[in-house]
Amino acid sequence: MIRLFTAVQLPDHIREAIPIPDSSGIKTVSEENLHITLRYLGEIRRERVQELRNALRTVSFNPFAATAAGTGCFPNRRNPAVLWVGVEPAGQIEALFYRIEDALNPLGYGPEKRRFHPHITVARPRPRAKKAAIDFLDQYSDFSAGEFAIDEFVLYESILRREGPEYRMVEVYGGG
Repeated sequence: MIRLFTAVQLPDHIREAIPIPDSSGIKTVSEENLHITLRYLGEIRRERVQELRNALRTVSFNPFAATAAGTGCFPNRRNPAVLWVGVEPAGQIEALFYRIEDALNPLGYGPEKRRFHPHITVARPRPRAKKAAIDFLDQYSDFSAGEFAIDEFVLYESILRREGPEYRMVEVYGGG
């Protein structure tokens, strides 16, 4: 079995500009792992990976500009389990998400159960770090890392390690 997801890789200047909380009790995402998840696929049998790759090669989209800006959390400020930086314009990223969904549907991947919300996960606070999490959200609510191009997406393998996940590129898919 292989753990897979699709995502937009962020350019270096965006990853370097994204604020990361610095507080005990908040598990942060390493800079090299920052990305915009498009579709988590889960544990896939290795013999199905090639058909998945072939399906993703059919996804076509026009490149577009996006901005990493603002902060938020899931599920809500009373229980901030995931801290994130937002990504706009949501509509164009959402359109890419649905094109990926459409390509995967014939392979038996049902629609994503949760509503798609484009974001960059930066940290996962423990309950005891709620105040530090809210302080981070408030401090960076007007943050902007600037504009970047989205002209490709990546199929990643996620390898879970004690020190944190390792993401390996399986294949890159270009727009246009």
